[in-house]
Amino acid sequence: MAGIYVHIPFCRRFCIYCDFYSELSFEESSESFLDALSGEIRSRSSWPCASEGIRTLYFGGGTPSLLSCSQFGRIMDALHGVFDLSALEEVTVEVNPDDICRKPSEWPGTLRKMGFNRVSMGVQSFDDGVLRWMNRRHDASEAVRAYEILRDAGFDNISIDLIFGFSGLDDVLWRDTIRSALSLPGGAPEHISAYSMSLEPGSALSEMNRSGRYSEPDEDDTARQYALLQSMLAGAGYEQYEVSNFSMPRKISRHNSSYWDGTPYIGFGPSAHSLTIDSQGRRVRSWNGSDLQAYLSGNSRGGYEILTDEEVSEENIMLGLRCASGASIPSSDADPLVAEGLLIPLSGGRYRIPADKFFISEYIIGRLL
Repeated sequence: MAGIYVHIPFCRRFCIYCDFYSELSFEESSESFLDALSGEIRSRSSWPCASEGIRTLYFGGGTPSLLSCSQFGRIMDALHGVFDLSALEEVTVEVNPDDICRKPSEWPGTLRKMGFNRVSMGVQSFDDGVLRWMNRRHDASEAVRAYEILRDAGFDNISIDLIFGFSGLDDVLWRDTIRSALSLPGGAPEHISAYSMSLEPGSALSEMNRSGRYSEPDEDDTARQYALLQSMLAGAGYEQYEVSNFSMPRKISRHNSSYWDGTPYIGFGPSAHSLTIDSQGRRVRSWNGSDLQAYLSGNSRGGYEILTDEEVSEENIMLGLRCASGASIPSSDADPLVAEGLLIPLSGGRYRIPADKFFISEYIIGRLL
């Protein structure tokens, strides 16, 4: 069963590390964007996976929490007009803490009534100095208050994002960050995504690095912070099911997991990607252009590619080995890495990377491709 991703391409400001496509023109462009989005949704009714039951729906960005309930309603109405959403299991919306704190009190409850049952909140840190440096819009107290608001509205499946592995973050501050996440009011989040900060092309941080205003941390420091994260979350009852993702039992992100196991999905909005299976059984990846004005004029298509059998095999290994479930690998290729302790054999010809080697997963995957 397929999934749907909706990209909301607006932000109030840009975080220094981010390279996701977004614009600062929410007030002047939001209504015309909703018109264009509704039109794109209607145009996809003939896509191969449109006739399948949709299992997951994910609103990402950008900053989806900029939208009002009525704007979300317009999008949901458009989706219901084309797709069978009766089998939806998971409906996720990404939010910024300050938006939650400033929204009308009924905003999260209304989303619950619309069918949203999961929230992914970008916290990143509980240190106000770090948040200012990242150019985040919220402070630590707003993150805690937003979490309380979501709990009070009945959300029992909340994910938060955290970032480690950047200059200035020492082990003490990182430990305190994890402890703050685990002690949030209303109970620890059901899911935590934690990412090592990287220099993404086009991001402000990348420019700071080029100009000498930022230097990446020592890799050993980042590896130690990752190991600390794994240890503390395991001790709190979380299961690590992917390199950057930890969940309480049965609370994995079903939508994101579909990206890693090859489940078809349709993406709407500027820069959104889709994966479908054509009539010949081939995987076809397509994407919209990263240009809001072109999208508003009806020119959303960016390009597509038909994956070869070799590319599918390599992608299955690359994505599968990011997950605890592992990937199918010929034993002749896997055995040398098993001997080095870099892979663990599972049943049915599958192998996985040991949890204590997840930090060097890119190196291990590179040995196989």
